[in-house]
Amino acid sequence: MADTAEHPFMTVDARGIPVNRRVSSAAAMREIYRKFQAEDRAEADRRRRILNIYNGNLPYNTEKLRQMNLANLTNINLLGLKGYIDARVSAVTDLALDTVPLVELRPIPMERAGPLASKAAEVIADEWSTTLRDGGAVLPCLAGMVRECDLYGLGPVSWTSARAYEPVSLRRGQLKFAMDASVISSKNEIYMFESPVPIHYFMRLFDHPDSAREEGWDIKAVKKYLIEVYKSEVTTESQAGDSTGTSVDESVLIEMRQNRWVETSQFKVLRLLHAYIKEKNGKTRHSICPTTAEPDMFLFDKEDAYENMDQCLIWLPASVVEAEARASRGIASYVAPIEDVNNRLACQMYDAGFRAGSFMLVSKSPGQQHQQSIVERGPYTIIPGDLVPAQAQVVAPNIQQLASLREMGSHIGYNNATGARGAGALPERMYSGADRKTREQVASEENSRARGELSLFATRTLAIDKVFRETFRRFMNL
Repeated sequence: MADTAEHPFMTVDARGIPVNRRVSSAAAMREIYRKFQAEDRAEADRRRRILNIYNGNLPYNTEKLRQMNLANLTNINLLGLKGYIDARVSAVTDLALDTVPLVELRPIPMERAGPLASKAAEVIADEWSTTLRDGGAVLPCLAGMVRECDLYGLGPVSWTSARAYEPVSLRRGQLKFAMDASVISSKNEIYMFESPVPIHYFMRLFDHPDSAREEGWDIKAVKKYLIEVYKSEVTTESQAGDSTGTSVDESVLIEMRQNRWVETSQFKVLRLLHAYIKEKNGKTRHSICPTTAEPDMFLFDKEDAYENMDQCLIWLPASVVEAEARASRGIASYVAPIEDVNNRLACQMYDAGFRAGSFMLVSKSPGQQHQQSIVERGPYTIIPGDLVPAQAQVVAPNIQQLASLREMGSHIGYNNATGARGAGALPERMYSGADRKTREQVASEENSRARGELSLFATRTLAIDKVFRETFRRFMNL
């Protein structure tokens, strides 16, 4: 017990002998999770800043502008980062409209498989692909995986149980792992995350208790947990205010996006802590426990639940040149700063346009400190006697050049983020006046973007193939 308290994640005992199970109790499992949460705080702050821009939060603090008497200044987010990231998942969402099978089956040689094997393989591939498309969950899951990858560097995918064949995407902030975890998801020894579980799922466990125990559920612990949650009203969040299992700051932003300003205990969602643990035999144990100390026992615990990590969790890394998972950065990390600058530049462009279209007045007595009032009554405008039109109006800014500057910044950010150079890069220059883009230049830029997206999709096929392969394996097990 002393070893467990000091080292919650065990590898060997005091005699140097490999332990049979590396996480011995629910208390040790929660202790590991709290450690992972602490290590994730700095990265959570980076994700929060990106999510702020992606969600359309304003570039300037509205209250500070009001305090400085600058509330009339333009303060908008043009959602450039959201449009950029969402457009990058089109290659995945296009699969929903395609008729090509999502998997290709290759039979063993005919002398062993028989003359009908090729035809059977085509039928199975077609029917399985139709089932996935009709289910409506797989392709949105892949789109979520790509989005999280582009935003934060890793796009994780898991399954709700060992028997489920439709994958679900996790938020990057949900998934917790060791500080030095490998960028290759199958190489790591432990993954942890919080997930919501609908109450009707537990009701089904009580209807079939013997099957539930065989799967790995502790029915007695589950009943005790439900009493704690719904009778004693114990919270199911590991941190107060963290309703999504990512971080408190990220949860607040996610709730704001959903206009969730109130919570009702009547529809309380159970949140459980999951752990996938690689044991000494190389197989993966799946353990589930409450996020709080009551009851201090596993609700679910199954040894050798999976042959390897790829059968329970797969992630899409944004970078294949990094060795550590935490070093992988999504393209949003490179594009977000230029989009933030572009938002502020766009605000100034609108302000410049408003000023250019305004009628400027000056006071006859420059030393006067009182506020001037201009009154409009129907078709008449009454101007105080000490105000006269300015002799020289402010020179109108060249809005076209400002717009070209904003476009050039976007092109530079895109080229640097994707590593595009030469013929595959967007032009890093400004266009104005007679030097406007020709039809050929517009077509060339569009082709450059298309080539970039195609090469990007090619680099993602390995992870997507893994997801389809595991989904097919689970489907055939049914």
